[in-house]
Order: sequence, then structure tokens, then C-alpha cells
Amino acid sequence: METQKSRFGLYFFIILFCFATVLFFSLLHHRKKHQAPDGRKTTEAELKLRRTPVVKAIETIVPSVVNLSTSRIVNRRTAAWLTDTEDGDRTTGPRPERGHSIGAGCIIDPAGLIVTSAHVVSQATEIIVTLKDGRRFRAFPIAEDVQNDIALLRIDKPRGTFPVIHGIQPDDMMLGETVIAVGSPYGLDGTVTVGVLSGIGRTLLRNGKELFRDLLQTDAAVHPGNSGGPLINLSGRMIGMNMAVRRDTPGIGFAIPMLRLENTLANWMLPEFLTSVSIGIIPGMKPDGTIFIRKILPGSPAASTKLNENMTIKELNGWAPHGDLLEFLRRLVRLKAGKPFEVSVREIPAPVIVTPAAIHRSDGAMFANLKLSLSLEELTPDLMKALHYPFASGVIVADPPETLSAYGVSRGDLLIKLGQQMIYNLNDVARVLQDSGDQPILPASFLHLRSSSGKLEMKEIHVVFRLR
Repeated sequence: METQKSRFGLYFFIILFCFATVLFFSLLHHRKKHQAPDGRKTTEAELKLRRTPVVKAIETIVPSVVNLSTSRIVNRRTAAWLTDTEDGDRTTGPRPERGHSIGAGCIIDPAGLIVTSAHVVSQATEIIVTLKDGRRFRAFPIAEDVQNDIALLRIDKPRGTFPVIHGIQPDDMMLGETVIAVGSPYGLDGTVTVGVLSGIGRTLLRNGKELFRDLLQTDAAVHPGNSGGPLINLSGRMIGMNMAVRRDTPGIGFAIPMLRLENTLANWMLPEFLTSVSIGIIPGMKPDGTIFIRKILPGSPAASTKLNENMTIKELNGWAPHGDLLEFLRRLVRLKAGKPFEVSVREIPAPVIVTPAAIHRSDGAMFANLKLSLSLEELTPDLMKALHYPFASGVIVADPPETLSAYGVSRGDLLIKLGQQMIYNLNDVARVLQDSGDQPILPASFLHLRSSSGKLEMKEIHVVFRLR
């Protein structure tokens, strides 16, 4: 009997101990759960509260926005509208680690194509691209449109692919909606300012002449250095490219809308321009998002099909491009020579088959002699050293004709641009002249360089060639 009581007592003690242990840990957990959080630790609820639509939009696009800098600033011709606006990009201070910060840009193709403002890169003898993750690359302009203030850059020797920014459909804007300007004002990378879309279709005049009639207006602070950066909406999509602020009206900034931006890029983001493949379709986009054939290049594969100018493009290899000209261009430049693709247009019932062809470039020096009466040669390392030129490559005038000499062009001057394409070698010369077709004239830009008192003086000279 005594043994049985002892056993019951032991059982009771064990049960009581277990109950007390469970109760102790339950109270401890309850206390921890309700005690004041560590002042330095952010809770999930706080993070959720702070991650506003603005923060989410910025997180989406920041990887595709880059800082542009240079080790040396030069002066070149810029668009007429810059005289009426604050062009503070030219006065940014030197930065020890990467020289002068000159502006921002947006990655628009995974292979490393960047769109920015023409007046930003016109100042640079070399361009350094810095990504959000700290990676740095050299880049070079491959085309520019000074009057529209748009330039296209290509990253030199890219490693891997890059995140790209995405745009809106042309009519997808709301007056008064929240917008965010991203850029590098005063060399401060990744700076964001928030405002509203204050106006659509603004006109910019100079001396009574209309320069733009489609600009976006915002009260988001657009400082010097923001030029070339994106203006985005809360969906993280680019609605325009920051361009300037008015000197006489602080707080009013302007941006080039995506429609103008994409239609300008459609002149350059072509296989004929970026690769050695000929297709012959130059697309365009209308304000309602319709993608159409703006031009068919003579003698191209497309010219031998039923495709004609002004036809509406419904599909490219089964993909519908409506409202996204930039993605259409990305897909176009990746088409390979000898591999047929399908284009569906509204005007023809069945898809049209186009087979891209390889382009065989002729000698650029020979073409320049034939069509421009101009003797050119590539800038070699020995010549660069002898002439003290701060360039990695280029094409120089070997023997200028009298007509060019009258404009001030002399032996040793750099040919920097033909049409809208920047010139770095004789292959670039050949590409432009071969693609010039039957156009009668071709504008060109030369850089006249002379050393004076230990300083290298540069002057840009513009001429118009009559093609032979």
C-alpha cells in the first residue's frame, strides 16, 4: 500500500513539473511576443508600410539606369534649345574615382545599348558607364540626333547581359499622375525626385521657331546631371527621358516622350546599323501604338517581297508588337542571316517570309574617295601618340580637297560623324556610304585639333557633302 502511494506521488510530481514547465515557456513566449521590439530592428509590418509604390517603382528600374562620366570635357555643338535651358551638366565638378560625371542613361538592350541625351555625350572624349552594382565599362556613341537631343551608346566589351528598362504605350499617361525622375545630378548617382506629370504635349520655342511640340512637363526636380535619365511612372515604366529645366522658371522640368524617343531609335537599332545583316525594314510607331513600316531599304531582302511602306505590322514571328516599338527593335536586331522569319501585316492575308542576308562591307577609304572625294585613314597608336590625340580610335583626313579646306578642315582632323552615325573606323564609313542609297547629300562633322601652349584646342566643323 505504501509503495502504491509513493508511486502515485511520484506520478503527481512529474505531471505537476511538466505542467509548470509548459506554463513557464508559454509565459516567456507571450512576453517576448508583446514586449517592445528592438529599436534597431525593422519589423515586417514596418517594411511593408515603408515600401510605397514609389519605392517599388524605383527598385524596378534602378538596375537599368547608369551614370555616365568622362575623364575629359570638350565643347561641341549642341541643340538650339539648350541656350534657353539650364545646361548645368557642363559644369559638374571632377570626381576623383571617375572624373567628371556628365549625366545618366538607360539600358535599352541586354547587349549593352544605352540611350541618353546627345548634349551629355557631346562633351566627352571617352565615356565611362557605371552600373548600380558598381561595375564599370567603357562605352562609345554610335549615333546621335542633335536636334532631338538623343544619342545611342554601346558598351565596349560587355560581359554577360544587362537589365533593360521598359517603356509605356504612347497613350498610357495620365495628367497629374505621380512620376519619378532618376539621374545623377551634380555627380550624385541614382538620385530620385518625385512629382507629378504636369503637362503633356508642351511646345518649346526659340526665336519664334517651334523646336518641340510634344514634350512632357513635370514638377519633379530635374537638376543638372539628370539629363539622359528616365522619367518613370509608379509601374516602374519609362514615360520619357529627362532633358532640361527652364532657367527662368525653377521647378519646371521637361522630358522627351517615349514616342519620339522610340521613333528616333528606330533609325539606329537596326541589323544593318548594328550588325552585318540586311533585312531592310525601318519601323515606326503611331500615337495609338500602331507599329508600321516606315521605310523599305532599296535592294534589301524586304524589298524583294510584297511588303510596302506604311503597311501595319501585326506580328513578328507570332509576337504582336502593338505599342512596344523598342521590343520590336530588340527582336529585329537579333535575327540571323539566312534564317527566314515571318512578318504579318494587315494589308496582306498570309504572313510574309523574309530571309535576312549577310552584308559584305567594302573598303571605307575607297568609298570615301569615290563618293566624297575625300582621302581618309585610320588613326593608329603611333599617330595618336605623335599627334597627342586623347582618343582610342578614329578616322583622320589624309588629304583634304580644296572645298573642305575652305571650311577649315585640314590634314589630321578627325571625321567624327557622317549623317547621324559616329565614326570610329573605316568600316563605319563604309556602312554609312553603302546605306546612303540615292540620297543626294550627307552631313558630316570634323574635329579640328591643334596644340597651343601645351593645351589641346578642339573645334567642331560641320559640312554637307554632295554625294557622287
